[in-house]
Amino acid sequence: MSIGMVTLENIIDSLLGEDVFIVRVVETMRQNTLRVIIDAERDILLNETAEIVKKIRSSEEIRSLYPDGIKIEVSTPGVSAPLELSYQYKKNIGRKLKLFLYGGSNQKVIGILSDVKDEGIHLNSNGHDITFYSFEEIRKATVQVSF
Repeated sequence: MSIGMVTLENIIDSLLGEDVFIVRVVETMRQNTLRVIIDAERDILLNETAEIVKKIRSSEEIRSLYPDGIKIEVSTPGVSAPLELSYQYKKNIGRKLKLFLYGGSNQKVIGILSDVKDEGIHLNSNGHDITFYSFEEIRKATVQVSF
């Protein structure tokens, strides 16, 4: 990550509430767009993302980085985005996850997330057996939406 991107993330992070985290910042100069993906242990409401856009846009530091202006988009990862941070797992306890594990077989596991620890998660994959998977074993994890 470039020094400029670290500086940008630090500026944006200082404008967020204590319980809101930056997942990713993407700067697309061809489209003159700054896209900020945020998340929290709680649900983030639409009006909160609009307020964050206003804070970013009115920041003197952001204005000095983009003197000609820039389009700012703030959103949450969305239900189809992979889980990346431990608090994202915690807010999905009780939901069905699909895990893609590291290893030669490209193994996939589907089950109900029952617990999250500092080092990994517990997944109930067959209704009664709970298996522990360390975060190092998990290549990708997604919430499975069922209707």
